[in-house]
Amino acid sequence: MAAKIVPMVWRGIGLANGRVDLCGQIVVGGMESLPACDPPRLHHLPREAGDCMVAGPIAYSSVPMSLATFTIREATVADAPALAELKLTTFRETFLEGFGVPYPPRDLAIFEEQSYSLAKVSAELADRTHRTWVVDAGAGEGGRLLAYAHIGPCKLPHGDVRPGEMEIYQLYLRREAQAAGMGKALMDRAFSYINGDAARIWLGVWSGNHSARAFYHKLGFAQVGGYQFPVGDWHDDELILRRDPV
Repeated sequence: MAAKIVPMVWRGIGLANGRVDLCGQIVVGGMESLPACDPPRLHHLPREAGDCMVAGPIAYSSVPMSLATFTIREATVADAPALAELKLTTFRETFLEGFGVPYPPRDLAIFEEQSYSLAKVSAELADRTHRTWVVDAGAGEGGRLLAYAHIGPCKLPHGDVRPGEMEIYQLYLRREAQAAGMGKALMDRAFSYINGDAARIWLGVWSGNHSARAFYHKLGFAQVGGYQFPVGDWHDDELILRRDPV
C-alpha cells in the first residue's frame, strides 16, 4: 500500500512554566480538518490553513490509526523514561523540524535539559498537583507512547490567575499518530478532570500560530494577555488565553 502523510502541526506554548504545545494533529469530529498535501508534506500553520512546507521524506501508512485500538490512561512514574523520550521527540518534530525555529544551540540544550530530562519528567509525574494522560500503544506502563496531555497549577504571569486554577501545559502527538482523534480525546480528558464547564482554564500560545489560536477559540478560549517565554536567552512572543465557565 502506498504511503501517505496526513499530519498537521499546531504550535502552542508551554512546558513547566506555562506553555502548551499542540503537535501534529488533525482533530476529527467537526473541529478542524485539512486536506493532505501530495507529495507528502508537513502542514505548517503559522498563518493560514493549508500553507504547507516540505518536511522531507517522512511517510507512513495511509490507513488511519483507530483510537479504539489504543489506551488512554493516566501516566505514572513508571512511564518516565518513555514519556521523556516522547516529550523530547515531539518537541523537536514540532519546533525544529516543523516550524524551523532557529533557537541557538546553547539555549536549546539548556531548555531541553530543564524541560525533558528524565529527572524533570519523573518529578512532574510524582507531583500530584500535576496530571498527565498518555495514549499507550503497548501493554500498559512503560509501553510505547503515542501522545500525551500534561496539566497542572497555572503558572502564567497574569494578574487574574486565582489559587487552584489549572493550566494545560502540553498536548503532543507523534507524527504517525495523526487523524485518529487522539488530540481531541486527550483534551476531553483534561477538561473532564478540571471540570472545564465550571472552572476557568488557562494556556499559552505562540502569537504567530493563528491556526492554533482559532482552534482554541472554538474550544472557548479567549486572549487575555501576553508575555515573553524564555528558551534559554531566546524569547518567544506568547499570548495568554483563558477559557471561562460555560
